[in-house]
Amino acid sequence: MLKYSLIVNIILTLSYGAIINVGSEEMHDFNTIQDGVDNAQIGDTVLVHPGTYYENVILDKTITLASLAIFDDLNNWYDYNDSSNQFEVINQNINSTIIDGSYAEFNVGAFGSDDIADYIGSSIFVGSFNEECISPLIIGFTIQNGKGTMTEGPQWYGYYKKKGGGVYSYLSNTSIHYNKFINNGAQDIEYGGAIYFQTDPSENYIGDNNFSHLFDCQVSEINIQKNFYNDNSSKFANTFASGNFNGYLNIENSLFDVFDCYDTTFSKLWFDVMPETIISNADIQANQCAFNNNDLWVSPYGIDSPINGSSDNPLKTIKYALENISPSIQGSITINLDEGVYSYYETGERYALNFLSNISIKGSGINQTILDGGLLSFDPYGEYPTSFPTSMILIDNCENINISDLSIVSGNHQSHDNLGTAGGINIFNSNLTLENTNVSGHRYGAISAFSSELTFTNTIISRNSGGLFNSAGIQLNSSYANFHNLTITDNYGGWGAVSINIDDSSYFNMINSIVWNNLFDANFHIGSGYDASSINIMYSNIEEGWVGQGNISEDPLFVDPSQGIDYGNPFIGLSGFGDYNLQSNSPCIDSGTAFFEMNGEIIIDINETDFQGEAPDMGAFEYYEWNLGDINTDSTIDVLDIVLIVAFIIGTQEYTNDQYNLADYNQDGDVNVLDIVQLVDTILN
Repeated sequence: MLKYSLIVNIILTLSYGAIINVGSEEMHDFNTIQDGVDNAQIGDTVLVHPGTYYENVILDKTITLASLAIFDDLNNWYDYNDSSNQFEVINQNINSTIIDGSYAEFNVGAFGSDDIADYIGSSIFVGSFNEECISPLIIGFTIQNGKGTMTEGPQWYGYYKKKGGGVYSYLSNTSIHYNKFINNGAQDIEYGGAIYFQTDPSENYIGDNNFSHLFDCQVSEINIQKNFYNDNSSKFANTFASGNFNGYLNIENSLFDVFDCYDTTFSKLWFDVMPETIISNADIQANQCAFNNNDLWVSPYGIDSPINGSSDNPLKTIKYALENISPSIQGSITINLDEGVYSYYETGERYALNFLSNISIKGSGINQTILDGGLLSFDPYGEYPTSFPTSMILIDNCENINISDLSIVSGNHQSHDNLGTAGGINIFNSNLTLENTNVSGHRYGAISAFSSELTFTNTIISRNSGGLFNSAGIQLNSSYANFHNLTITDNYGGWGAVSINIDDSSYFNMINSIVWNNLFDANFHIGSGYDASSINIMYSNIEEGWVGQGNISEDPLFVDPSQGIDYGNPFIGLSGFGDYNLQSNSPCIDSGTAFFEMNGEIIIDINETDFQGEAPDMGAFEYYEWNLGDINTDSTIDVLDIVLIVAFIIGTQEYTNDQYNLADYNQDGDVNVLDIVQLVDTILN
């Protein structure tokens, strides 16, 4: 019924007004789509003939903008290609009538001007300049390479926020059907790589750009049924976003990149709508079903493909894995990362990585698996890798996030006037566990948390630089944090604090940690109205001292804190790996605590097998006196160590690099039966 209703409406539209022809031939009325739109009257049809139109069209009246596909039988406008194993559009008029937004030239100095064209990089922008609510129809195009429309300028954010790569509909009742959206958006698009609908007048950013002279419609229904989407991208919602809209959304009979085929739902990485939105999604299809409740493997030597993701056939990029999963409360997903460097230049990794709930990212070791942002800066036109300033990892409204056994280095949230928020990890209204992780070498801070719950263990925060309003290390705003065995060192700059900035509504515990040699300003900055009981630092080594049980203030005697520094550029890139292990005479050895309880809450409870000596050490790395063959580090070489070697060899027991080195008893670089023979001989003799 909806299909025939749509066709009838199109026929009535054609019979109501004039037809204005756009094309390259002399017989056509105009050569550009914009000229056709500008000369159309309400109810007219701007009929676009095949060709590629490099334009950023401003559609400001109730008209039909259509290709010749409007005259075709569109019952079978796309089909499945058995050769490529993908759906594809087969209607020639849709494929050959292209609106390409790639030539947009933003006037980045024009915020506050009255010329709306200064802000538009979407292939099509819809908005009324007259005192009327408009209801245009867009039908039958390939819409590609749109760059989005600027909605917020640099005064507050330090960069230019954009939305709606392909189409931006501003407070209008726009209907969009039978279009192919491909390759719209980029990492500098905030929401809606293909389409963004603004339906709430409160989103009218009058202070930054002058949308205030556009007329506002009350939008209760969004009709974008029968469209084809492929390879569009944005920071949030690659395909579609609609701000605060909570009405009726029709996406029936459309083709998408990926969704959960079990219940036809989208992750927020593809679709971002309010929970109250009523979605009609009958007969939608996807080129790929999301990976559902299975662990995935990623390797620099893998291939991003829907048939890969196993340990034998891994994926190549973390971003592909995140965008193609559908975790649930009942079945969380672990993304296992092989050894190697995951960067734009080496593996094509594109940051930021946007997380979903119930995800664990597990590396192969803190020095083996490296997520490298490359300190890529930005330009206002969104050309990656020099593009939108962003944290390497974004965790927004997520539960049950775990990151372990890897390094996150060289993120750059560089922006206007020395502003920026955490080049490493940005967390909003979420909970995050970090374990055995290195977060180092970032500009504008390592980690920033808002209204979140954090648990960090055995983590290094080093060689990060702060911005004008944020800490170089960790920024806590209205958050609850439990940190134990952290090493926060060699960070510099930052307004208010170098190591940790804590507002007066956060709660913070730090135990068994080292905070040392952070340059400029204070180690901690705490909001003026804080409750003293909300900040608890104990059994830690704090430069300049901190009153608390078990605290000391002595040189921690790291093995080689200057390791890897390029003295021409000392805080950049993979030089973020200092050797922050403890020397044998460090005052931090055995100076921590294995158990601490406060106000009836157990803050820390470390198993005695997880440390060597009388007590845990302070800092991220426990000091061990390594003894070849003592694989379980219990200070005794016995049959238990042989059991572990056998388990390593037959593959029933995972091992760390340190355990592997201890198991290689003859030091030939391989763990095999020869090591067992020599170890047995040692035990017997």
